Amino acid sequence: MKKAAGAPGCGSDWPEFRFHLFRSLIQAEEEINFWLAQLERGGLLQPTEISEDPIYNFPDALVHEVAYDSLMVQNRRRLHSGVADAIVEFLGQQAEENQQELDQLHFQNCELLAYHYSRGDKPENAIQYLEIAAQKARSNYAKRYGYSILSKVLDIKSKMGDQGRTGKRSIRNGQYRL
Repeated sequence: MKKAAGAPGCGSDWPEFRFHLFRSLIQAEEEINFWLAQLERGGLLQPTEISEDPIYNFPDALVHEVAYDSLMVQNRRRLHSGVADAIVEFLGQQAEENQQELDQLHFQNCELLAYHYSRGDKPENAIQYLEIAAQKARSNYAKRYGYSILSKVLDIKSKMGDQGRTGKRSIRNGQYRL
């Protein structure tokens, strides 16, 4: 349980996760409350918001890092993709079938989605959200940040078998299209 909770963090020093997101990743629905109670008693998780959809937090970054590092790489990828998919589903519910609002929510959360998809097992989705994040950086006049994002896109594409010649040329020319 603690291991699976390690992946939903989004890279901050004090990662937190919502219960509904965590529940969507774990198949043993009936055991979740028992596991969470044990982790709380052991001081490995702390509830930061008590509600219908509580938020849990690791007491410090070291606990999160140990939990994350104890996951097998394949499980980390699956969990990161699951987190991103759950966020996309949650955003879809928030938008209530309004495509313009959904696009705006995806734009606002593109860095978080890019983070999880790039660490997950869905490279096409990672590229999609990384490119949105690069465009967002460009619109905020953060060119260096945009270039660093695009270098991640090139890394993913090269792992997929694309040599990325067009992408490198676009980056050198100051364009954000790959």
